[in-house]
Amino acid sequence: MPLDVQALQLFHYILFVKTYHLLAVRVNTFNTAASLYKWSAVLVIVFIGVILWFIAKIVAIVAFFTLKERAINE
Repeated sequence: MPLDVQALQLFHYILFVKTYHLLAVRVNTFNTAASLYKWSAVLVIVFIGVILWFIAKIVAIVAFFTLKERAINE
């Protein structure tokens, strides 16, 4: 994989981790998803990173479904 693509992928992981940490204020499961994303970026050299990335996606989906809806006027 070219170096510029890897740099963009790393930037993508950093943004996901920061976003999930911001969402973790309301639902703590996003902290778990952020940690899994971070470790999957580190371990992507080994195949374990791809498996962790898939698990992080599943945890993030579960966390999004546990969010409660807020009224517009709140």
